[in-house]
Amino acid sequence: MTELKLKFFEKHSDLFITIIFGLLSAVLGLITIDTPGFEGSYSDLREVPLLIAIFHLRNPLYIVLLCILTLLGLPLELRLIPVFLMHVVPLIIFWYVYQWIKKFDFKAIKLGFIWFFNALIYYCILLYPMLIFTYWMFGFNQDVSFLPSYKSIFISGTLEMIATAFVSSIYLVQMNFRRKLESNNKNLEKIVNERTQELSNANDKLLELNSNLENIVEERTQIVNQQLKRITKYVHMNSHEVRAPLARMLGLLNLIELETSEEKKKNLMKLLNISSIELDQIVKRMNKILEEEKKYLN
Repeated sequence: MTELKLKFFEKHSDLFITIIFGLLSAVLGLITIDTPGFEGSYSDLREVPLLIAIFHLRNPLYIVLLCILTLLGLPLELRLIPVFLMHVVPLIIFWYVYQWIKKFDFKAIKLGFIWFFNALIYYCILLYPMLIFTYWMFGFNQDVSFLPSYKSIFISGTLEMIATAFVSSIYLVQMNFRRKLESNNKNLEKIVNERTQELSNANDKLLELNSNLENIVEERTQIVNQQLKRITKYVHMNSHEVRAPLARMLGLLNLIELETSEEKKKNLMKLLNISSIELDQIVKRMNKILEEEKKYLN
């Protein structure tokens, strides 16, 4: 539920920011300082939230709604359309100025100083001339020339201009610090996650190697056991199966040497031949075992 709320707020963040800062501007607009020598004009603090709002807005079209909301604090008899126009045009221009400044990725303090002087330019080159021009355009104060009007507005609005430039610059500095900190935290979290994943992968590889090692050890153990069985069989054949016919052959040879009867010698020779054949078969089986062992080892 919380995640859905965050997504909803992120999707409509421009609207929420516009409403919040627009209403705040209207409230601060109630703090007024009359501008002497310029009918219907006065100085107030409504520019502070207006300039801060452009730091957050992603779409400059919301500046129109922002400037409409800031009029809520004005009395109905005041020239609302000139006041609206004198704000909307400079703010849209400065929204693009801020987008351009952001591309240079200045450090927070340097960005604050740059914005301070830009805010002064906003007042001196855009806001004050637009105030005079819009009033003239709608037929107000046409009997007053540009320079006297500008001088009067500049003098009465100096404190507001400096205060707005200072507050908006401080806000921009802390916002930039906060965003850099959030970015560093995200990067740190990303690095930690990457290292954790690397460790997890390394651990998986170790487990895999350990499993393979166990399989290899088991295979080698089986091989050794099989070899041991062959060796045991070979030793058994050598000590028992070979010995029996060999002993008979030796005994028969002794009997043949001692026997004088040719008939009995022939019989003994037949028995000797049988024992030799038996011994030959045993030797062949032993050779076969040795050949199998060589193949298995290879």
